[in-house]
Amino acid sequence: MPVKSARQAYQDLARYFGLRQRDAFLSAINPSPATGKAAQPTPKDLFFNEMFGDGTAFKSSNEIADILENYKGVENDVCVTPGKEADRFPGKVLNKKANDQGHKEPKTGDHYSVFSDILPEKNDLKGDVSIYQVFPAARGLDITDTEIVTLFLSNLTSLDMTRAVPYIDIAVSTAVGKGGTDDSGNFTKNPHISLGRFLGADDNEMALRGKFLGHIGKSAANVNSDEQTNLQAVAGMEIFTTPQTLVDASDVKYNEASAASKGQAIDAFRPFLNLEGIDISIVPSGFGTIAYKTAKMTLKLFDRGRLRDIAPLVSPQRKGNVQFYITYGWSHPDGLNIKRSGDANGTRMGDLINAMKISEAYIVTNSSFSFGGDGVVSIDVDLAMLGTDAASGHDVLSIDGNDIKKVMNLMDGIQKKIRDLRGSLPGTDVRQLLSRVNEDSILNLSKADQNQLRKIGKTLRNHRPDLKDLSVDLSTLLGANSNASPVQKARVQAERRIKKKIDDMAKTPDPFLRTTSSIKKSKFGKYISFGKLITNFLTPVFGEDDDLQFVFSPFNYSAAAMFDHNISQFPIEIKTLQDKLKAIVKKKPKMSALEFLQFLETYFFSWQGNAAYGLRTVYSAKRDPKSGRSQLHRAIRQVTKKSGRQLTFNNKMHTALTSIYGGERDRPTFTPPQVTMNIVTRKNEKTGKNITRITFFDAAAGQVMPIINTFNQAARAGHFSNENITSSPTGRGARHGEVIQATYAALRERKLILSLESYLKKSATIDEMVTRIREGSKGAGKNWPKERTEELKKTLENTLVFDFALAKNNLKALFFEFSPSLIYGTTTSGILSADLSSQQNDALLSMAVTNAMIGKDGQPIAEDMSLPLMVHPTTLKLSTFGCPHFRFSQKYFVDLGTNTTADNFYAVTGISHTIRQGEYKTDVDMIQTDAYGSFVHVESEIQDTIISAEIARLEKS
Repeated sequence: MPVKSARQAYQDLARYFGLRQRDAFLSAINPSPATGKAAQPTPKDLFFNEMFGDGTAFKSSNEIADILENYKGVENDVCVTPGKEADRFPGKVLNKKANDQGHKEPKTGDHYSVFSDILPEKNDLKGDVSIYQVFPAARGLDITDTEIVTLFLSNLTSLDMTRAVPYIDIAVSTAVGKGGTDDSGNFTKNPHISLGRFLGADDNEMALRGKFLGHIGKSAANVNSDEQTNLQAVAGMEIFTTPQTLVDASDVKYNEASAASKGQAIDAFRPFLNLEGIDISIVPSGFGTIAYKTAKMTLKLFDRGRLRDIAPLVSPQRKGNVQFYITYGWSHPDGLNIKRSGDANGTRMGDLINAMKISEAYIVTNSSFSFGGDGVVSIDVDLAMLGTDAASGHDVLSIDGNDIKKVMNLMDGIQKKIRDLRGSLPGTDVRQLLSRVNEDSILNLSKADQNQLRKIGKTLRNHRPDLKDLSVDLSTLLGANSNASPVQKARVQAERRIKKKIDDMAKTPDPFLRTTSSIKKSKFGKYISFGKLITNFLTPVFGEDDDLQFVFSPFNYSAAAMFDHNISQFPIEIKTLQDKLKAIVKKKPKMSALEFLQFLETYFFSWQGNAAYGLRTVYSAKRDPKSGRSQLHRAIRQVTKKSGRQLTFNNKMHTALTSIYGGERDRPTFTPPQVTMNIVTRKNEKTGKNITRITFFDAAAGQVMPIINTFNQAARAGHFSNENITSSPTGRGARHGEVIQATYAALRERKLILSLESYLKKSATIDEMVTRIREGSKGAGKNWPKERTEELKKTLENTLVFDFALAKNNLKALFFEFSPSLIYGTTTSGILSADLSSQQNDALLSMAVTNAMIGKDGQPIAEDMSLPLMVHPTTLKLSTFGCPHFRFSQKYFVDLGTNTTADNFYAVTGISHTIRQGEYKTDVDMIQTDAYGSFVHVESEIQDTIISAEIARLEKS
């Protein structure tokens, strides 16, 4: 464990670099001036750093409750739905039924709780479960720790790095079984992968196999039993570093045949294991819906005769019986020395380098090994973050029943017989039909397929005895007819189970449902919140023994009617949910947690016509029985016609979004959310117990996104609109406008932006510009309605002009001040290489537009497709000194020193760490933030061009 955390080291360094504790790159909009002493973290800082930051341990719910107790204004920022012992949290943060969320009264007490209002009444969970809703967008997963990364990679000197060495520490836990430990946890025999096993410790040498790190938890089931076994920490780095000279050399024999027969080491004077290296990757899966870490560890076993000593590691049947708790980063002597607080800067930087460590728990998912001629075995071990393995393998639907079990058992028997028969089945058609009897399609067999399989069964009866057995199984599986077959019974049972599971959730209180522009409280009975649904489905996967913490952050500021909502509040239509799940169960009766999240992404988050977004005016299929038109479309037609615009997809979208945002935005856009799940498991420092934290965030959101979009628009047009991004006046919201208004204030203070009228001075008035633009527009003139003229005037009054003449010599410094930044090519840069790929080609652009505009059930949207989306798929790959605090969805301004648009804002989309002896580097995949995509109003883009032209003309006159 590090002596000091990276956050503490950063705070100490802040005074030397003119930074502040709170989001250093945003110091310009911090109301308090910089001082010579770094501010101490407030409870608010501590909470956000804990929830979204990286480190070596997680705090328990009790410790988080202590932080929230002293957090001023916490009732506007955080809401907690507790599990057990709710009294530990201050009453002001508890989730109570209020105007801004909650459906039905809590079952017990005055606040909602996980165990009484969300989870089924009967559950075997031993761990605690708590839910944290974080409302403000000003801090989140995309911004936390970015100032540490910025400082670390911008101020590394060659001398500092020559004194640093890669750091890795591994604690190994294995399943020891009932006979392996006594009640106190002390081993009564040498466990696998331990120093005692290597040295052959006897009963008197307890120190070699003692209770090193305490009880860890439970492992996967034993090979020959359904009982779960205890996991105990059995070893640390000593198994990779202990010399062979410690072995008992009193009776060493070099008889390979004898050693092999007795399961002994062939060469007693060889070391045990060596850690060759480890690779850790973070790559989102699916549609970017899950971001989790996987790792590959390379080991070397020096004596193949000791393979049995690491049996759980190389035996695929013991999956889950080995866990690795891995801490990785840097070690620097300056971080370990006792020193005065006023010592030199170099010492301080070494302190930060030494503190750059994080810890995570991993589970073994697979292993492969190869034997060398010298008796050495090379082993590659695949690891996944503890929890993600369960997410990919655990069935969240839990659809079990006698009919389903009968079908699955029969199907497994038929598949085994087919494999045994191999190529001896009569006819190709027979083999093809029989191949459909599998888990993915058994419940989806059509009546025609079932009838054909029955005919095959009758045909096989007249062949060999082994084929007759197959015929009997097919007859039992399919029954006499489709209506009464076990397959049909299993299908009906699966559908009933799905309906009951959803109905049970719909009948109980929902702590998170919130009204939207299109969903009122009277309709809450038709919906279930994403927070309640995902907690109900995922808790049994992760929370059996470990403590579980769910964290939900807000949507992006252009997410239509969801822009001010927390992700937990997203409403999901119950009937659609049931119908889609039933359809999936027919194809595949099992669904993992990861597949379930991708299912929700496909049918709910990605469907722009979802009622949650309030865009049914554009996408709804409901028709007026008299006119045949959509009633909602009709309203849009009236508004659009009144404004003098043509009825196109873009204009309808513009009108709908204007209504959703309350008419406060001149250029309303829609950025579809990219809801992503991040899973991390770490220990608690006090108890040593595993805590799994599951965070849901919108990858298209973030504190710096409004700033990025402002700068992008200013760079493109030379001006931008002073958008009024307001939150709900009656409830807790994302408060996106706070950051952007503070940014505008700082720009005004530096006189870098002016109102359009002030910028033009006496060249022209707003009214004169309205007249010129109106008369210069094609087909306009006197035909413009009054409403459209007033709209243009309002746009010009809200237009801010960016003074590039004043800012051009210091533009990058401005970007550095307002966003996290990475600089390539300086003497103190930690970036080793940078590769930029511009992928502007027709094929990729078409793919991007198609993916973004996909309709419900995968069908294209039948609307005008005249460029309603901005897509710029430019990618950047950075190779840096090892930096463990990089995280998916972080956003940086990257200065490549080109003075072109390559120096731009980028978001992190993939990370890989490579750690070898004397080497630790990180590769980061990034994409320009524009690539997230925004639906824009083309007419507004044209208007921007006209305004720019008018400004340029007036400047010259």
